Amino acid sequence: MIYSTVLILLCVLSVALTGFGAAVVLFRDSRIDPGQRIRVANMLVLSLSCAFFSLVPLIMLAARVPELMAFRASQIMLAAVVSFIVAARFIPSYRLNRGRITDFTLFLLSIVLLLGTAILQVVSAIDDQSAMASYMTGVTTLVIVAGIAFYRVVAAAMQGDDA
Repeated sequence: MIYSTVLILLCVLSVALTGFGAAVVLFRDSRIDPGQRIRVANMLVLSLSCAFFSLVPLIMLAARVPELMAFRASQIMLAAVVSFIVAARFIPSYRLNRGRITDFTLFLLSIVLLLGTAILQVVSAIDDQSAMASYMTGVTTLVIVAGIAFYRVVAAAMQGDDA
């Protein structure tokens, strides 16, 4: 049951990133530009997805779903949602993220990590490998991408420009 502790810690970490990032943006004196608005929205979507997917297998296990089936179903859901996040949140914001090389590099790194997570989840759900380890890797990667989004939000808020 060590995975339940790790999943709960990942959930708490993602909620903390959301809260602190939102506080930085809210207490900033100047108005929020469109680029910052998209970065904040991406951070919120990623962090709340992390929190949700940290709890999905635990809820299934509490409902007496067999462990392997709970993690396989969670993997398929995670792959679908991560693919949707890339298609609906990241691809449309491509133009707004090309401003600075650092921001663009982090943006591309986020897309690569998210697509890698989706592919890992699908391949692991189809193959007979450990569903639990792959799922935990996927949720951890989602938390890392949420941390990158958090950094981008805070860095843009501290600079005060619409980079």
